[in-house]
Amino acid sequence: MNVVKLLEYLGDIIDTSSKVPLSNKVMVSKKEVLDIITKIMSELPEELKKSQWILNEKDKILNDAVKEADKLKRQEIETVKMQIDRHNVTLEAENKARSLVEEAKMEAREIKLSALQYVDDLLRQVDEQIEERQQEFNEKLQKEAQDLSVNVRNDFDSIKEIIKNNITELREVK
Repeated sequence: MNVVKLLEYLGDIIDTSSKVPLSNKVMVSKKEVLDIITKIMSELPEELKKSQWILNEKDKILNDAVKEADKLKRQEIETVKMQIDRHNVTLEAENKARSLVEEAKMEAREIKLSALQYVDDLLRQVDEQIEERQQEFNEKLQKEAQDLSVNVRNDFDSIKEIIKNNITELREVK
């Protein structure tokens, strides 16, 4: 079950629960609500684990790139030792090593930014869904409160009418 379905189910439980008379409260099964919350919590970490995996992959790629750059640098050092008289070769090797390191750093930055954007988008979506559910819940709660108020007013009016009729009957008996 995904988080949205679990939140909808939780909303349904609240909507269909027994109402406490003369209040805006409902009675819900503590165990059932806690079970749903536990399921929601177990669902959320999966999405967070995915984003953590992306961040770890970024680190791995950066480390691999640094290792590759180190490897290339060592190879270039060996080449330099063999061709010490060729100064241009040395300069090219250093430039190539710098270029590879810069490329690796840029790639790592891009992966990190992508991961952060993914997490940001995911959290924004969750926030929007929670906001929507809260708005729906508040609207339902307001409607139920208004309905309850009308019912209570009607009940009181009926009781007052009965009392007036009883008073009239008592006065006629005298």
